[in-house]
Amino acid sequence: MGLLITLFLILTNVYNSVEAPKGRGFSLIEIWLLGTSFPILAAIIEYAYIMNLQNKMNPNMYGKELEDHVGYLKKVDKIAFISCSVYLLIFFLIYWSVALAL
Repeated sequence: MGLLITLFLILTNVYNSVEAPKGRGFSLIEIWLLGTSFPILAAIIEYAYIMNLQNKMNPNMYGKELEDHVGYLKKVDKIAFISCSVYLLIFFLIYWSVALAL
């Protein structure tokens, strides 16, 4: 979690340090920073969701119920990983095709 927060703070700091003319509109660097911040925020939200589910889990549960719970957490993590990977792949392809065409 500390790494995710650090990444988000670095990304925010980089965005705030870029000085540009006021009337130029939305630039490629702003699109890049916005597009790469979504997976970081999604990972923070997923981490909060998984931690919330783990806190609600009864430590005295044994057997099939505990295995189902751990299996569900693994499934949530796998879905989040795949969806963020697909998002980043599509974002990078679109971004670089537009950026190189300019």
